[in-house]
Amino acid sequence: VSYSYYSNLGRATQSEWNLLFQDDKSVFIGGGNIEYIGNNTSIGPNDRSFQLKVSGQFTPHIINDFSKDSVFSQGLVFRDPYYVKDYILNPDWKIYPDSKVISGFDCKKATTNFRGRTYEVWFSPDIPVNFGPWKLNGLPGLILMATDDKNQIEFLATKIKLNEDIDIDSKIAALPKLGEEVSLK
Repeated sequence: VSYSYYSNLGRATQSEWNLLFQDDKSVFIGGGNIEYIGNNTSIGPNDRSFQLKVSGQFTPHIINDFSKDSVFSQGLVFRDPYYVKDYILNPDWKIYPDSKVISGFDCKKATTNFRGRTYEVWFSPDIPVNFGPWKLNGLPGLILMATDDKNQIEFLATKIKLNEDIDIDSKIAALPKLGEEVSLK
């Protein structure tokens, strides 16, 4: 599933992410350049204002491994890489009767308060997996859209290919894991 990810946490950005899932694992992988909304400036590998203090390829990603009750995430703090191991938090969802179509799939509405934000999501029971973008999961269908109540974050599924033959363990093993492994705390 390809998602468009929009955030405005001080400066509006948009980027593309992909969600791969199989059995009891998912990996949410950031890709491409970050586009700043409003000035058409992209940040690429040669932009000095966004040079990373890492060698090799930096690929932001989040791995949910339900068999190990673990979440692994690759990210940056002040341009330094970190690799966080955490446990899976299953949000407490409230499901509503509202419905709408997203990317050709009938979806149901749900809300939760998760990690300090209130999220409204739309999930499709027609795709009966409990995965979604970022660390959002635990619904009886794939999450195709998620927004927070302050309109600072939005994930929107833009392309969905189901029943692809993938080896998720190989995809996860191929991701560069940079920085020291630390707990979320």
